[in-house]
Amino acid sequence: MELDSEQAVRAFLRLCANPGLGREERTFEHMARILPDFVTDSFTEHAPPLAKLRDSVKKADAAAERARARFADGLRAWTLAGQDADEADPRLCPQNLFGDQAVPGEHHRPDAPGDCVFCEPERTYVFNRDSLNRRTKHAHADGRTLCPSQFAVTEPLDSDRAAGLPLCGGCRRALTNDPKETV
Repeated sequence: MELDSEQAVRAFLRLCANPGLGREERTFEHMARILPDFVTDSFTEHAPPLAKLRDSVKKADAAAERARARFADGLRAWTLAGQDADEADPRLCPQNLFGDQAVPGEHHRPDAPGDCVFCEPERTYVFNRDSLNRRTKHAHADGRTLCPSQFAVTEPLDSDRAAGLPLCGGCRRALTNDPKETV
């Protein structure tokens, strides 16, 4: 369905709210949380007041994300009270978390002993722009993720927030040049 007019956007939203054929209806509160960017991007042209509201929600979400990261830092500091940050195992990379429990892995240095492909200074991480669960981070280049699916990306995550998330398997394979599945 093309969202090229105000009527088309309204029709699409009505269809989302009441998909018919025995499917469960959605509340507008639920839809406000799950609408993908390709729909909300159409608000800029066809529903400017909604675009303004959506921008305020994005800003509030970003502020909440920063607050969660500060809380995680405080939680980490309080939990590990008495441990000096320098006591951390230097072999473990703060960005190389993997597995269901997001276990820290070692630095990955294929070419040079000091350059880790996961934590090098210019490496930034993002979320898949269309993902709702946001349980993994993605490495990116040129507005797309490095994984084979080439997802569109969100704004970069700060390093502390990224350090709390495992890297998606596709991006891990791309960074390490490993053709086999790694989790």
